[in-house]
Amino acid sequence: MTSMSATACTVGDDQGERYSYDEAVSALLSPLHQATTPEELRAAALRRTNTLQDMHIYLHRLGLDLNGSDAINNNNSSSNKISGDIKNDINTNYNKYHIPSLIFHITGTKGKGSTLSLCESILRNAYGLNTGLFTSPHLVNICERIRINGMPLSKQMFGRVYWSVRRKLEEFHDGTDKDDDVEHYNCGNGVNATSFPPLPILPGYFRMLTLMAIYTFCHQPTNTISIPKIDVILLEVGMGGRYDATNVFEPPAPSSSATPTPTELDSSRTTSSLESSTMESSTRNNNEQRVLVRGVTLIDYDHTRVLGSTLSQIAWEKGGIYIHNKLQSIGMDDGGYERFVAEKNLTKTTVAAAAASNGKDTQATNQPIVFASGNNNSSEVLTTLERIAKCSGSHLQVVHDASIESFSKIGLQGEHQRSNAALAFAMCQYAMNQMIDMQNALAKTFWPGRCHTVPYPISTMRGSERQHHRNLTMNLRCDGAHTPLSIKACIEWFRKSVVNSSNTNMDHASASQHKFLIFNCGHERNPIPLIHSLCTSSIIFQTIYFCHADFERPSAVPKRLKEAWIKEPLEQDILDGDAVVDVTFQNMCRKLAADARHNLSIGINEDGVTNLIAGSSAFTSSWQETLANVWKIVDLYSRHFGRSGTGGDGSEHTLAEHFMRVVTGLNVKDALTSIQDEVTSSLTIKDSENDDDIIHPSDHKSVVVEVCVTGSLYIVGSALAAAGWEEGKETDSTNCIISHKV
Repeated sequence: MTSMSATACTVGDDQGERYSYDEAVSALLSPLHQATTPEELRAAALRRTNTLQDMHIYLHRLGLDLNGSDAINNNNSSSNKISGDIKNDINTNYNKYHIPSLIFHITGTKGKGSTLSLCESILRNAYGLNTGLFTSPHLVNICERIRINGMPLSKQMFGRVYWSVRRKLEEFHDGTDKDDDVEHYNCGNGVNATSFPPLPILPGYFRMLTLMAIYTFCHQPTNTISIPKIDVILLEVGMGGRYDATNVFEPPAPSSSATPTPTELDSSRTTSSLESSTMESSTRNNNEQRVLVRGVTLIDYDHTRVLGSTLSQIAWEKGGIYIHNKLQSIGMDDGGYERFVAEKNLTKTTVAAAAASNGKDTQATNQPIVFASGNNNSSEVLTTLERIAKCSGSHLQVVHDASIESFSKIGLQGEHQRSNAALAFAMCQYAMNQMIDMQNALAKTFWPGRCHTVPYPISTMRGSERQHHRNLTMNLRCDGAHTPLSIKACIEWFRKSVVNSSNTNMDHASASQHKFLIFNCGHERNPIPLIHSLCTSSIIFQTIYFCHADFERPSAVPKRLKEAWIKEPLEQDILDGDAVVDVTFQNMCRKLAADARHNLSIGINEDGVTNLIAGSSAFTSSWQETLANVWKIVDLYSRHFGRSGTGGDGSEHTLAEHFMRVVTGLNVKDALTSIQDEVTSSLTIKDSENDDDIIHPSDHKSVVVEVCVTGSLYIVGSALAAAGWEEGKETDSTNCIISHKV
């Protein structure tokens, strides 16, 4: 690997322009940062339990000491291993990097990004703080992952940060794959450095982006009013929590009697006023002056290959952000989940006590409070989180929607967002220790790709229909749901949005609606329960498009259904009176394959079903075709052997009498063009000059096309890109720009 020039290149230095944004993105997606072969994946997996030690090594090489453990901010410290050249390469003055004293850290399965966006809006709009927000994944542009005061980094700044961080990391390479940092941090945890594959010179994709975000937030220019120092860092966990790259900030010691909140330091501050107090003191890196606010959103089954197959084990992974003294407590020798289960009798407190106390008793004991959403999380999850909090010397506060019952408007759509808003409200109230009106800030929150409606510009239609849009409206209802629970929440939001649109904008007697679905999910995730939730939702889609996304991370995992997935229960059928029988995808296939009528209905014989289960290329040639065939089987089974369900509004759901059309092989943009063609082909078009080239449905009805886009944030990002959506502005159905402030 060729190292970059040794010339100083800071975040705000023009030297970084020699390496462009495009080259930075290309490098991030290359083998430099991506494990793509089975051997590379195995090596990365082996280092997973050493993530925190690895991240501290990389941060050390960047000259950043987040927790004051090595005092690298002191030039005279004997423990300082950073060379003089590196010291002078951070904002020109080594002592000028700035670590905010307020950190928000959120994990969970669903709602992480939404909750952080709500927190960010409250802290910025209600308290006047300057915010640095790190989230994942991005929708359209990778710069979305790193935001300052709500707005993504510019491409120019993103490129500068990447090349600055990369050059610093490469300067430590001496050809031996070992250095003092590796020995220091690994041995500090009781693990010999030789227990792992060599630490890569450059970190993996997500680790690199995490380092870039922290580097950016700590190196904001200090000599300009237009770009002030960051007051608060907000981090979204990538996966899990315990071994996640974001889990690098250490909270104050649980026994500390002095854990000041920002408002105790300066309750009358305005923009960037935090810098006038603790952070400019000689002990600004003293972790006892830091406020670390930690929350867990809804936990569901996701990433089970890595996080575990039970909700308790997944919660154990997520609850790792609660732990104190992380470098010594988390790692290869911590005993893992098995030790946690074996020590289950060490704590005697209950979840009920944690919820009932509402955090009030912590003022007397000086215990830090950690938070968890209580509305949808199971008792199994909350019990696990409570145990982790108790063992870490913290107090768990379980948050319910009732805390914001009087709040009339939240900027994010969907009923499930109220749980996220309640969690954000509780965390911000704790952090700031000051009661002010947060409703306006919550109402201003915007988070793209989550229950996000984008009018599709009909003027992009092909051929003679290009200007024929006056009576035709097309809405993209986008939500990056990717778990069974979130898919159900997405469907309920879509259902209500369609009804509200109809009631608000159209006369029932002179309107027609067309509903379509665009779906895709990552092949490393079990698609069967997601498709099952969609199939049994009672929404009748005119056509379902299984599309590939414009962008997906490289992966060495085969694109096929796993044997374990097809054996997971999807629902329970009551047969022969009170007998309960688990329904699995495997049983669905076998039952359908035994009936020739059903084989003919979906064009799959018994051998075809066997091949589908095995992931045989003889049966399917793409992941999208696999998804389509899963849909056909689940839909047919539900139609002939299943039962009608009940919606969230109590109404009965019945399946459509006819099969919904299924299309594969298209990208999202082509699918949207196909949808337009399908709808407009049924309309009568008059091209005379007197009629101004207006589309006229044969019966003069208004036509509204509703497209649900879901399954992953990658497919949502592709839809937003196809619609011409850009961060900071929206377009209406005539492609006119509508201003939108984040």
